[in-house]
Amino acid sequence: SWSRRRNLGDWAQAQDHVIAGLAQAALNLSITARDARGLMQACPQARIARLPPFIDAGPFQAPPAPQPGHFVTAAMMRHGDKLSSYLALASALALVPGDWRLSIAGDGPARAEVEAAFAPLAPRVTFLGQLDQPALAALYAQGWLYLWPGHAEAYGLAALEAQAAGLPVISEATAGVPEVVKDGETGILTPEHDPSAYTSAITALAFDPPRRAKMAQAARHFAADERGLDAAARRLDTLLREIRP
Repeated sequence: SWSRRRNLGDWAQAQDHVIAGLAQAALNLSITARDARGLMQACPQARIARLPPFIDAGPFQAPPAPQPGHFVTAAMMRHGDKLSSYLALASALALVPGDWRLSIAGDGPARAEVEAAFAPLAPRVTFLGQLDQPALAALYAQGWLYLWPGHAEAYGLAALEAQAAGLPVISEATAGVPEVVKDGETGILTPEHDPSAYTSAITALAFDPPRRAKMAQAARHFAADERGLDAAARRLDTLLREIRP
């Protein structure tokens, strides 16, 4: 990988090798537009094409059985940006009215801090620990909304998995998150680090059943048809055929 922040000291030589590799490659695949812009700045002569984030949507496409007011979050619990997202979510939910509950799937070294942040919301919040794929798919199927602010998220495959299960996503328009959520269609993206806007988005969508149902259907189709394995395979096949001699 290449990062401008590592372009100093002992890292500089390795960075040079990365740039040389980018320049020599017949094609460089970029998962996000943000990465593509960064690569072009680092190596203007590089040949770059987009291959958007994708998942195997099949395991998450069981018939949904959403439970009203059931919010779902699935994320690692580690210090830094992940903990920052958890803290932002706890702050936002504290202001969301009505009858709701949150299930959190995930674990990690910052679990104590995460649990402390949500303690004022007990018993509305359930910690499920790390789940395997079938258990996670079952959780998504029961969800009403998928909530995750996504601070500094590269893009977030969990958001695609949730959408494949029919869960609209509420996140922030930050980092690579816009690559996996269609704002206003499959979910809502609020301004970065704006707790009030995030709270308002949850409240507005959670208790607007027609809008939520429309987004749920759009999310399911987006994840399966536009970001599933078949779509990614077609895109990759086209790109590779274009560079054949």
